[in-house]
Amino acid sequence: MANDTAIALNQIVDGINQAANIVENIAKASNEQASGIIQVNKALNEVSSVIQTNTATSQEGASSSEELEAQAKLLKHL
Repeated sequence: MANDTAIALNQIVDGINQAANIVENIAKASNEQASGIIQVNKALNEVSSVIQTNTATSQEGASSSEELEAQAKLLKHL
């Protein structure tokens, strides 16, 4: 009985060690995913910044075009 109990306890310890290893691997993978998400978020923020800059530039270009059109009409009239 003592030997059977010892074998059973050793199997339980082995199972606990395996579970601990699995949990550790899950934790490592979760940390890697979190790091990846942070990098994606940074990239999206950079893209957003570029889009905002392009939008502002486009608006300035449209405004300049309207002003040039008005000046062209004035010159034509003159």
